[in-house]
Amino acid sequence: MRGDKKRDARGFFTLTRNLGGYAEHRLACANLVAGGTLVAAAAGTLATLAWLWHRSHFGLDLTDESFDLIWLEEPWRYPLSPTQFGFVYHPLYNLVSGDIAAIRQANLLLTFCLAWALCTLLITHIARLSEHTARPPRISQLIVSASLATSALAVFTMWIPTPSYNSLALQAVILAASGLILADKSMSFASVAGWLLVGAGGWLAFMAKPPTAAVLLPIAITYLAVSGNLNGRLLSISAFACTLLLLGSAVSIDGSVQNFAHRLAGGLEISRVLEGGHRIDRLFRIDRFALTAREQLLLSASAILVFALSVLANYRWRYRATSSAGCMGAIIASLAIVSEVTAAPLYPGNFMGMLALGGALGALTAAVWLARTKSRWSSIRRAVPISLTLAALPYAYAFGTGNNYWQQGAGAAMFWVLSGAALLASVLPQNRLIHGLLPTAVVGQLTTVMLLATAMEHPYRQSQALRLQDEPTTLGRHEAKLVLPRQTAEYFRTVTSIAKSAGFQRGTPVFDLTGHSPGTVFALGASAVGQPWMIGGYKGSERLASMMLDRASCPDISKAWVLTEPEGPRKLDASILRRFGIDFRRDYVEVGTLFTPPGIRDYPAIYEQRLLKPTRPANEAIAACREARGR
Repeated sequence: MRGDKKRDARGFFTLTRNLGGYAEHRLACANLVAGGTLVAAAAGTLATLAWLWHRSHFGLDLTDESFDLIWLEEPWRYPLSPTQFGFVYHPLYNLVSGDIAAIRQANLLLTFCLAWALCTLLITHIARLSEHTARPPRISQLIVSASLATSALAVFTMWIPTPSYNSLALQAVILAASGLILADKSMSFASVAGWLLVGAGGWLAFMAKPPTAAVLLPIAITYLAVSGNLNGRLLSISAFACTLLLLGSAVSIDGSVQNFAHRLAGGLEISRVLEGGHRIDRLFRIDRFALTAREQLLLSASAILVFALSVLANYRWRYRATSSAGCMGAIIASLAIVSEVTAAPLYPGNFMGMLALGGALGALTAAVWLARTKSRWSSIRRAVPISLTLAALPYAYAFGTGNNYWQQGAGAAMFWVLSGAALLASVLPQNRLIHGLLPTAVVGQLTTVMLLATAMEHPYRQSQALRLQDEPTTLGRHEAKLVLPRQTAEYFRTVTSIAKSAGFQRGTPVFDLTGHSPGTVFALGASAVGQPWMIGGYKGSERLASMMLDRASCPDISKAWVLTEPEGPRKLDASILRRFGIDFRRDYVEVGTLFTPPGIRDYPAIYEQRLLKPTRPANEAIAACREARGR
C-alpha cells in the first residue's frame, strides 16, 4: 500500500513537471510569435518607405505642385508672399540640383524621421510618467515607433509629395510636439533642448503658415502650465530662439525686418484681393464632416480591431498569441497593398483621411477598459495633458485654411493616433507595453497605406493612376526626369519644341494667362512673371494678377513671352497687360498652338493653348512700360 502511494506521488509530480514544461513551451512559442510580429512590423515599415521612394518618380500635378516647384526654384523672385516655405526648402532643392524625385524623397524621409523621433520620445515619456511601466527594450521601441510614425505620411494622401507649406507646417508641429515632451522645469540638457525645439517649431510654423503658429503658441503654453512644466526663464529662452530665427530669416530673405514685414503684409493683401475664402472672420469655426458608408464601416472596423487586439495583448499567452496573429494579418494586408497585389478598399473622398480616427478611438477605448486599478487610473490622469495636446494639434495644422478643417486636419492625423496611443501606453505594464501598442501602430500603418494607395490610384488633378504612367519625361531648367502619362508627356514635349524652335531660352520670363498652367511654365524652364501661379477662376483673380504684375520689373515685362488659353475655364483677360504699354496685335507674334491633355486639372475637356513671342526691341518695350506706369 505504501509503495502504491509513493508511486502515485511520483506520478503526480512528474505530471506537474511535464505540464509546467508544456506551459513554458507554449509561452515560449507565444513569445516567438510576438517577436516575429515585431520583425514583420519592421519589414512593413521598410516596404512602405521603399514603395513611396519608388513612386516619387511618377506623376506631376500641373497646378498646386507645379506652383510649389516654381517657389522652391526662385523664392527671391517674388516680393510678396503669404508663406515662406520656398525659402526654407530652397537649400534642399539646390542640394539635389532640382531633381524632382529626389526633393520628394527627401521630403518623405524628413517627415518620417521627425515623426519617428517624436513617437520614440512619446513612448519614453509615457513610460516615465507611469508608476508601473519602465522603459521598454530599445529595439522593440524603435520598431513600434517607426510603425506609428508612418501615420505622418498621411499628409501626402493627395499625392503631392513635393515640399509645400503643408509639409512644412506638419514638420513644424512635429518638432514643437517633440520639444513639449522634452521640456520641463529643470535646466537639464534634455529640457533646454526641448524648449529650444518648441521655439524652432514655432518659427517653422510661422514660415509655413502664420495662422498655425498663432494657434500653436496657446496650445503649447496651456500644456506646459497644466502639466506643471511651465518655467518663465526657460520659456524666455524658447521665445528668444524663435525670435532670433525669425530675425535671421527676415534679414536673409529681404535684407531687413521692415522689408520682411512688408512682404508679410503683402501676403495678407494677396489673400484679401483673391477672395479665395481666407477671411479673418472665418478663421475660428467648427466645420462639419460626412463619411461615406464605406468609410464609416472601415473606421468602425479599425476601432474594434485595435480595441480587441490591444486588450488581448494584456491577457494570458494564448490571448497574446491571438493578438500577435491579428497584428500579423494587418501587416500582411499592408504588404499586399504596397506590393500592389491587391487594391485599397477605398474611393477618393473629402474626409477619407479621418479614417485614422478609428485607431485612435480603439486605443482610447482599450485604455479605459484596461484601467481597472487605482494606480492605472492615476497613470491615465498624468497622461491626459499630453494626449489632449496631441489631439488638438491637427486643428493648429489646419487653422487658417479655406478648406474644411476636418479635411485639412486629416493631413496631421498622426497626432490623433498618438493621442490614443499615449493613453493606452499609460496603463500598460512594462512587459506588455510594446505588444500592447503594436495593434495601434500596425492598424494605423494599414490605414495610411490604404490612403496613400488610393491617392496613387487617383492622383490629384492627374489623368491616370501612377501605376499606369509609363512615359519618361524631362522637365525644367534642371532637366528633371519623371514618369508621366503619355498624353501629358507629349504635351510637355510639344510646348518645349515649339518654344525652342522659336528661340526660347531657359530663364526667360513668361506671362501665364491660362490661370491654371504653372506646370507648363516650370516645364519650359521659364520664370513666372508676377507670382509663381497666376491663378484664375476666383472673383479677385484679375485684380490680384494686376496687383502682382505691378511689382514686376519693366525689363522682365519687356521680354516676357505669353501663354494663353482663349476658351479656358480659368483664363485671365489679356487686357491686364495693357497697363504696361503692351498691344498684342502689334507687339507679339504667335509661334505655335497646342492642346492640353484630357482629364487633367479636374477638367475632362481639351483646351487650345497659344504661345506668343515678343517682337519689340527690349529698349522700346522697357520705355513703353515705364511710360505706361508713369501715367
